[in-house]
Amino acid sequence: MITVYLDRDSVAMGDDVVPHSVAWEFEDSAAPGDVLARVLSERYLARVAGPVAWGFEVGAFTVQHYPEFIAIEAVQTVTAAAVLQPSAGTWQVVPLRARVLTIPFLDRPDWAVADRQFAVDLRYSTEGAARDPETYVSWLGRHR
Repeated sequence: MITVYLDRDSVAMGDDVVPHSVAWEFEDSAAPGDVLARVLSERYLARVAGPVAWGFEVGAFTVQHYPEFIAIEAVQTVTAAAVLQPSAGTWQVVPLRARVLTIPFLDRPDWAVADRQFAVDLRYSTEGAARDPETYVSWLGRHR
Protein backbone atom coordinates (compact mmCIF):
# COMPACT_ATOMS: atom_id res chain seq x y z
CA MET A 1 0.00 0.00 0.00
CA ILE A 2 1.03 3.60 -0.60
CA THR A 3 -0.13 6.77 1.11
CA VAL A 4 -1.14 9.85 -0.87
CA TYR A 5 -1.55 13.15 0.94
CA LEU A 6 -4.09 15.52 -0.57
CA ASP A 7 -4.87 19.15 -0.02
CA ARG A 8 -7.14 21.62 -1.73
CA ASP A 9 -7.47 25.38 -1.72
CA SER A 10 -10.18 27.03 0.30
CA VAL A 11 -13.08 28.50 -1.65
CA ALA A 12 -14.20 31.12 0.90
CA MET A 13 -13.30 32.47 4.33
CA GLY A 14 -15.75 30.08 6.02
CA ASP A 15 -14.06 27.21 4.23
CA ASP A 16 -10.79 28.08 6.01
CA VAL A 17 -12.18 26.97 9.38
CA VAL A 18 -11.07 23.34 8.99
CA PRO A 19 -8.00 21.93 7.24
CA HIS A 20 -8.62 20.13 3.94
CA SER A 21 -5.53 17.95 4.01
CA VAL A 22 -6.10 14.21 4.21
CA ALA A 23 -4.09 11.01 3.81
CA TRP A 24 -5.56 8.24 1.69
CA GLU A 25 -4.28 4.70 1.22
CA PHE A 26 -4.05 3.15 -2.25
CA GLU A 27 -2.88 -0.11 -3.82
CA ASP A 28 0.75 -0.16 -5.02
CA SER A 29 -0.40 0.13 -8.64
CA ALA A 30 -2.18 3.47 -8.03
CA ALA A 31 -1.49 6.37 -10.37
CA PRO A 32 -2.45 10.04 -10.04
CA GLY A 33 -5.54 9.38 -12.17
CA ASP A 34 -6.77 6.94 -9.52
CA VAL A 35 -6.45 9.65 -6.88
CA LEU A 36 -8.44 12.06 -9.05
CA ALA A 37 -11.15 9.44 -9.58
CA ARG A 38 -11.44 9.03 -5.80
CA VAL A 39 -11.47 12.82 -5.31
CA LEU A 40 -14.56 12.93 -7.51
CA SER A 41 -16.29 9.83 -6.14
CA GLU A 42 -15.83 10.90 -2.52
CA ARG A 43 -16.83 14.51 -3.24
CA TYR A 44 -13.60 15.88 -1.81
CA LEU A 45 -13.87 19.18 -3.73
CA ALA A 46 -16.01 22.00 -2.40
CA ARG A 47 -19.17 22.74 -4.36
CA VAL A 48 -19.75 26.37 -5.13
CA ALA A 49 -22.28 28.42 -7.08
CA GLY A 50 -21.29 29.18 -10.64
CA PRO A 51 -18.63 27.83 -12.95
CA VAL A 52 -15.23 27.19 -11.37
CA ALA A 53 -12.20 25.02 -12.06
CA TRP A 54 -9.69 23.03 -10.08
CA GLY A 55 -6.14 22.29 -11.24
CA PHE A 56 -5.00 18.80 -10.23
CA GLU A 57 -1.29 19.20 -9.39
CA VAL A 58 1.11 16.26 -9.18
CA GLY A 59 4.86 16.01 -8.74
CA ALA A 60 7.33 16.70 -5.93
CA PHE A 61 6.01 18.07 -2.63
CA THR A 62 7.16 18.47 0.95
CA VAL A 63 4.81 17.29 3.68
CA GLN A 64 4.93 18.47 7.28
CA HIS A 65 2.86 16.74 9.96
CA TYR A 66 1.37 18.88 12.73
CA PRO A 67 -0.96 17.80 15.55
CA GLU A 68 -4.07 19.25 13.88
CA PHE A 69 -3.25 19.14 10.16
CA ILE A 70 -0.87 18.12 7.39
CA ALA A 71 0.89 20.90 5.46
CA ILE A 72 1.59 20.12 1.81
CA GLU A 73 3.87 22.43 -0.17
CA ALA A 74 4.65 22.13 -3.87
CA VAL A 75 8.30 21.85 -4.88
CA GLN A 76 8.04 21.04 -8.59
CA THR A 77 4.64 20.12 -9.99
CA VAL A 78 2.61 19.96 -13.17
CA THR A 79 -1.10 20.41 -13.71
CA ALA A 80 -2.14 16.95 -14.88
CA ALA A 81 -5.87 17.66 -15.22
CA ALA A 82 -8.46 20.37 -14.92
CA VAL A 83 -11.67 19.63 -13.08
CA LEU A 84 -14.45 21.93 -14.23
CA GLN A 85 -17.65 22.58 -12.34
CA PRO A 86 -19.86 24.17 -15.01
CA SER A 87 -22.76 24.31 -12.54
CA ALA A 88 -23.20 23.39 -8.89
CA GLY A 89 -22.93 19.65 -8.38
CA THR A 90 -21.71 18.72 -11.86
CA TRP A 91 -18.13 17.89 -12.79
CA GLN A 92 -16.09 17.52 -15.97
CA VAL A 93 -12.49 16.31 -16.14
CA VAL A 94 -10.09 17.56 -18.79
CA PRO A 95 -6.92 15.41 -18.83
CA LEU A 96 -4.05 17.77 -19.63
CA ARG A 97 -1.22 15.26 -19.29
CA ALA A 98 -2.70 11.82 -19.87
CA ARG A 99 0.61 10.01 -19.44
CA VAL A 100 1.22 11.66 -16.05
CA LEU A 101 -2.23 10.55 -14.89
CA THR A 102 -1.52 6.90 -15.72
CA ILE A 103 2.06 6.31 -14.51
CA PRO A 104 2.00 4.54 -11.12
CA PHE A 105 3.35 6.60 -8.25
CA LEU A 106 5.90 3.89 -7.44
CA ASP A 107 7.40 4.38 -10.92
CA ARG A 108 8.10 8.02 -9.98
CA PRO A 109 10.50 7.90 -6.99
CA ASP A 110 11.36 11.56 -7.63
CA TRP A 111 7.82 12.41 -6.45
CA ALA A 112 8.05 10.54 -3.12
CA VAL A 113 7.86 12.64 0.04
CA ALA A 114 8.96 9.58 2.04
CA ASP A 115 9.03 5.82 1.53
CA ARG A 116 5.77 4.86 -0.27
CA GLN A 117 4.32 8.33 0.39
CA PHE A 118 3.28 10.89 -2.24
CA ALA A 119 1.17 14.04 -2.42
CA VAL A 120 -1.19 15.90 -4.74
CA ASP A 121 -2.80 19.33 -4.55
CA LEU A 122 -5.94 20.83 -6.00
CA ARG A 123 -5.83 24.53 -6.90
CA TYR A 124 -9.07 26.51 -7.03
CA SER A 125 -9.94 29.07 -9.69
CA THR A 126 -13.10 31.13 -9.91
CA GLU A 127 -12.37 31.63 -13.63
CA GLY A 128 -13.41 28.10 -14.56
CA ALA A 129 -16.05 28.79 -17.18
CA ALA A 130 -15.49 27.11 -20.55
CA ARG A 131 -15.89 29.57 -23.44
CA ASP A 132 -16.22 29.11 -27.17
CA PRO A 133 -13.72 31.20 -29.21
CA GLU A 134 -16.11 34.14 -29.85
CA THR A 135 -17.12 34.36 -26.21
CA TYR A 136 -13.48 34.07 -25.18
CA VAL A 137 -12.44 36.98 -27.42
CA SER A 138 -15.29 39.08 -26.03
CA TRP A 139 -14.34 38.13 -22.47
CA LEU A 140 -10.70 38.98 -23.16
CA GLY A 141 -11.62 42.42 -24.46
CA ARG A 142 -13.67 43.23 -21.34
CA HIS A 143 -10.86 42.19 -19.01
CA ARG A 144 -8.00 44.19 -20.48
